[in-house]
Parts: sequence; structure tokens; C-alpha cells
Amino acid sequence: MLAEVISDISWLDKDGDGEKDYPPNGMQACTFTNPTTEATFVTFRGTPSGAWIDNAKKMIGLKEYCKDYTDADGNTYKYMSSMQVESVKYIEELLDEYGDSWFDGGDKYRIGHSKGGNEAALAMMIYEEYFDTCLAMDAPGYSIELLAEMKNVLGGDKYNQALAKLYGLNAADDYVHCLGISLIPESQRRWFQQFS
Repeated sequence: MLAEVISDISWLDKDGDGEKDYPPNGMQACTFTNPTTEATFVTFRGTPSGAWIDNAKKMIGLKEYCKDYTDADGNTYKYMSSMQVESVKYIEELLDEYGDSWFDGGDKYRIGHSKGGNEAALAMMIYEEYFDTCLAMDAPGYSIELLAEMKNVLGGDKYNQALAKLYGLNAADDYVHCLGISLIPESQRRWFQQFS
């Protein structure tokens, strides 16, 4: 049986301009594909060094810090942080590069830890039709402003379809998943006891 292969990395220079497509100290994502089952895992890294300020400013919905993101359908979101915008752009670029057929093969998953879990869940909300499941581990929540905007822009059906695909795995004594407002329904969260 063949193991998963790396099918995409966010910090490459795919456009050949001499700069990494996404700075390694910002959003980091890596995509793995199983050549046998065609299952695809889009994984988002936790908070890199120097990115905690992004967590804090996005959590309070600081409008001066937030960036606008317009999705493929022309919907605009105004309360995303820089790194949240990068995470949904990464998914958009995967869709553009590989086409819808790349997502028609095996099951498609999103996984992220901490800040990466926040980014994975957010990207699931906007592009949920291309993914089967999202697992966010010890992921912080969102600002009231972004949650309200998602509900308004996505509408009830799409919002609820995306929520049904979100799962959370949290360490009982981790403090990060308590920050902000969680998207993940309580019934879809699981807890474990960390050992030191």
C-alpha cells in the first residue's frame, strides 16, 4: 500500500516571482493525498511564532486590523484576520489549480491544530461543498462580528450543512479552545485528558 504523498505546500514559490506564496511565519498549510484511495487531507499548522497578535486582534473583531475576503461567489467577509484570509485563499487556489475534479475522487478532509483548527473550520464554512469532514483540535473560536457575518452571507442551509461537518477534539486543560466563540456544535466536540 502506498503512503500519502504531499500534493501541495503553501510556502512554495509556485508563481515563480522569487517569493514564497505564503510567508512561513504566517498561515502554513500542507495537502496530502493517498494515491490508492484518493483521500485528501488539507492540514493547517498551529500558531507560528509571532502570530499571537493575529489571534488577539481577530478575536475582538478589530475592524482596523481585519481584512476583506471575497469568495468565488462574490460574497464579501469583512471581519477576517490576515491569516484567516490566507487560509481561505489557499483553498481557493487549490480549487483553481486542480479543478473541481481533484475534489471528486476520494474523501476530502480538513485538519488543523490551534490557530490551524480555526483556519480549517473557517475555510470549511466557505467551501464546505468540497469537503466531507473538518477536525479542529484545540482551536480558538471567532469574533461575534465574523460569526454574524458568516450566518448572514452563507444563509441558514449552507451554514448548517457546514456545521454538520465540523468536529472538535480538545485537551481538557488547554486554554486556547476557550478563546472566542466556537463554531463547533457541543455534540460534535470530544475531550481528552493530557498527560505530562
